[in-house]
Amino acid sequence: MPHVLILGDHGRIARAVIDRFLTATDAELTLYVHRAADLHPLGLHERVRLIEGDVLDRVALLSAMVGQDVVYAHLADHPATRARAIVEAMTTMGLRRLLFVSETGRRGEISGGIVRPPHSCREAVDVIEASPLHYTILHPARPDNRENAPPEASDGLVSPERIAALIARLATTPDLHVRESLSIHEPT
Repeated sequence: MPHVLILGDHGRIARAVIDRFLTATDAELTLYVHRAADLHPLGLHERVRLIEGDVLDRVALLSAMVGQDVVYAHLADHPATRARAIVEAMTTMGLRRLLFVSETGRRGEISGGIVRPPHSCREAVDVIEASPLHYTILHPARPDNRENAPPEASDGLVSPERIAALIARLATTPDLHVRESLSIHEPT
């Protein structure tokens, strides 16, 4: 049973990831969030622990990493700065497995088009790739964040459930796609 630390964004993708872990795995989850009250009902689940904190608080982050096997991060604000903090903390704690969601493709591609990637997202990927960690960087093509989106996305959008299924599989299969960067697209 892996122990998974979930850092960062707790939008529709993160909620799908949490649901997938709780329904399809025996993983123990630690949710490290800015406001624990936002996810309070999840804290009542026997396999979920809520910690309120900031990824940039080194002492709190190191404490949250104790006993973890996998770190999953989906960071919206200042991803490069937060990626550095995560890599440093994981290295200090001897943790190896990082699953990191980037909002843009490696070269800035989004759903078939080329765009200029935000510098901070690219820099975050560079920080992780230069680390000794066993990372997998995920680049979902335009997540479908509609409230009632079907599990199978359409119109070039990727369903959060599909992203969550891959993340759960990566977390429970430690040697799968190590030190790789994956684009996630719905099959055509």
